[in-house]
Amino acid sequence: MNRTAPLLQPAHFAGLSIKLSAGGLSGVLEISHDIREAETAGLDESDDERLARFDSLRPHTLVAINPKQHSAAAIAEKFLAASRLANEKDDVKPDYGLPSEYEQQWTILEGGHSVAEGQHIVLVAYDESEPVGHVALNACLIHPATQDESTELLIELHLVYVAPSQRGKGFGFDLSIACGLVCADLLEACYRAVPSRTSLRPTICADFITDEGDKFTRHVIGSLEYRSDMLRPEGQRQSVRIEPLQFYGGI
Repeated sequence: MNRTAPLLQPAHFAGLSIKLSAGGLSGVLEISHDIREAETAGLDESDDERLARFDSLRPHTLVAINPKQHSAAAIAEKFLAASRLANEKDDVKPDYGLPSEYEQQWTILEGGHSVAEGQHIVLVAYDESEPVGHVALNACLIHPATQDESTELLIELHLVYVAPSQRGKGFGFDLSIACGLVCADLLEACYRAVPSRTSLRPTICADFITDEGDKFTRHVIGSLEYRSDMLRPEGQRQSVRIEPLQFYGGI
């Protein structure tokens, strides 16, 4: 199978939180009280007391995809320095999953009998202008080798890291909401892009290291499942079937 241009195009992201351009996926998400409340209401995570505490700390958290104001190398060095300052254990790798440079294109990746397209991105959380945490992920749309196979949206989550001095303030929580929104928007864009009568399978891969990582990943899974449930009865492409989400990983 050969494809000269990605199936996913900028028009498929109309009205969504993230965008696609010649420079790849981009977006700045403002995680405010209303977003926190809306994105946790249907996921068994709603906690008025916790949300009120986060609101008292700050009105919102900005989360940027591949932020232009901080290079990937600068983000890695910042969090390595923060880890050293806090005397974290040697097995803590704040730069795990961070590239030397951001990937700046959603691109075709051919291999074997199938074709994939995708991009590695980094989501960085900010307290005003200061980076306080990050999560990296690979997003890949895998086209089937035969008509009998499903098209797969594969999302691989890497380390979620919040600077030690910023923990307990809800930045990891806000990062999980942002990551869930990004993944759900990717699913909806793929739903719009695939041919009629396609079966689309969302898949999440993640290895938990901590209970916090477990909660983070389960929020992303919940966001994807919620968006899938919304698209199945209400989406405008009823010939496109969204299969149950597949999850690979554990603690």
